[in-house]
Amino acid sequence: MCIRDRDDDEPAPKETKKGKGGAKKGAKKTEKNMAYTPEQYLKYQEYLEELKSHNVDQLKAMLRKNDQKIGGNKPELVARIADCKILGKIPRCPHCAGGK
Repeated sequence: MCIRDRDDDEPAPKETKKGKGGAKKGAKKTEKNMAYTPEQYLKYQEYLEELKSHNVDQLKAMLRKNDQKIGGNKPELVARIADCKILGKIPRCPHCAGGK
C-alpha cells in the first residue's frame, strides 16, 4: 500500500482508539475530517448536491478523465469528485502508480 502526499501542508490525521466492532470512537461515518476553509466547505457541500443527480457511470467517467480511482459506491464517488473540484487532482504515486 502506498501513501500519497498532497501538495499542501495538511497535518496527518490523529489516530483514535477503536471501540467494539472496529469503528472509531467519535468519528462520523458520513463526513470525513477535512481541512477545508469555511468557504471551501460551503462549495464542497454545493458540489455534493450537484453531483448526486449524476448516475454512477457518469461519475466514473469524470474520474477516469482525471486519472482518479474509480472504485467505490456512489457516495464515495461523489465525495471524491467534490474533493477534487475543491483541492485539485491528486497525483498518482510515482512508485506504484496508485495501483495501476
